[in-house]
Amino acid sequence: MFKYDEKVDRWSYEMVKDIAYIWGNPLVGNKPNPNLRAIKPSIDFLDSILDNNGTEIFKRLSSITGINKKIQDIDFFVNSVRVSLHNTGQRFVSISLHHPLDTYPTIIIHELFHIFFHDLLYSGSLIDKLDEESIVALKEKENEIKEYLTIIINEEFSDLI
Repeated sequence: MFKYDEKVDRWSYEMVKDIAYIWGNPLVGNKPNPNLRAIKPSIDFLDSILDNNGTEIFKRLSSITGINKKIQDIDFFVNSVRVSLHNTGQRFVSISLHHPLDTYPTIIIHELFHIFFHDLLYSGSLIDKLDEESIVALKEKENEIKEYLTIIINEEFSDLI
């Protein structure tokens, strides 16, 4: 499932290259620099998370958001920058190779939740109920809202993270 793609690695870098701090911590050494020898074992480890829990993760995310997706609907990549990301338009997550191993389940769920949330927001069931002023306000705060809502992960996935 997980794979390395140089274009996705470059995209990941482009998305964060101008960020000096993330969550109050300095973002140091954030240039693409794939250690190709380390990628295969990392991919194997990340694949094992999805092999063991992927169906359950998608089932719970679908239950929380009402958006029905399967693992096959999303592409999974690793990147060599220091930040994990998601791309809602191209339907992929890009997971950094620099996280501690025990945090990967949380990070994968976190990035997937962003895609599910985006689809919930723009699926029509929610956005159709809002007036134009509310839609503009929502779009302005979308990034903050999606980050705040990931707190749900702590409760709903406590047995997997």
